[in-house]
Amino acid sequence: MRTIAIALTAIVSLLAAAPAAICLHARTRNQRYRGTADWDAVAQLVARLRSQGVSVPIIGNGDV
Repeated sequence: MRTIAIALTAIVSLLAAAPAAICLHARTRNQRYRGTADWDAVAQLVARLRSQGVSVPIIGNGDV
């Protein structure tokens, strides 16, 4: 999934700033306020980050 690859690249760059936490919005820019959040994509991102040893808390949001 291209969106996951883009998000993963961005998150890895953010990790250089040693964030206390990372918040992920579960919709793409193209969705705007339509459609449902992609929680499977968030889960895939978290799994990949954890497999790389990233322990920063990751918060998902969307569909509130």
